[in-house]
Amino acid sequence: MFIAAARGSADQVSQADRDKGMLFPPQHDILETEITTATRVAEYIFEQGQATVERPDDVRAWIKAMTYKPVYGAECKP
Repeated sequence: MFIAAARGSADQVSQADRDKGMLFPPQHDILETEITTATRVAEYIFEQGQATVERPDDVRAWIKAMTYKPVYGAECKP
């Protein structure tokens, strides 16, 4: 699973960023980076038969639906 996570993260570093010496995806889009990495890990778990839930049709959408979405400011007031 660690290998799947590492590959999922590394695959999101463009060649242009690699040419600049970057090893990790840029921070400006960290949520999408983490959702993509989590999707790769989940797909690996399903492929290995280690999941304790039934595989959803769209693993990425399933993970995205479970992602915490912080709400700040006026939207928090009752």
